Amino acid sequence: AAADALYLRLTWALSVVGLDGARAVLWHQGESDARAGTSAEQYAMQLDTLVRQSRNDAGWAVPWIVARVGFLPGTPQAAIDAVVQGQQSVIEADPLVYEGPETDDLLGDAWRYDQVHFNEAGLREHARRWNERIGVSMSVTRS
Repeated sequence: AAADALYLRLTWALSVVGLDGARAVLWHQGESDARAGTSAEQYAMQLDTLVRQSRNDAGWAVPWIVARVGFLPGTPQAAIDAVVQGQQSVIEADPLVYEGPETDDLLGDAWRYDQVHFNEAGLREHARRWNERIGVSMSVTRS
């Protein structure tokens, strides 16, 4: 239900900007999937379905930039790695899905106010990394 509501927000936003109106969807998600023990294959299948459905609903080939993230405190590293592998496999399989930032290294009080959510310094670094990856990705799409 919550996922449906979020997807409706995405499709609404794409409809508002119209055909070719968005430069890309920026995707930073995966932590709860890692916590749930989602396999790389399952995560990749679900993300690929989401990307394809968003393009179908938008009526054009919306580019996506996907962050490689999965960290939540107490989550086994193997589970985090599986989700990141799933993200990477979608990036590698779809020419209009680009590498977003990695943020699982931004750990501890210097970056997160509650060990999960970014504090001001974490948000600034997060934004800097997104800015860097968007620049790389958008230069690729224009070539």
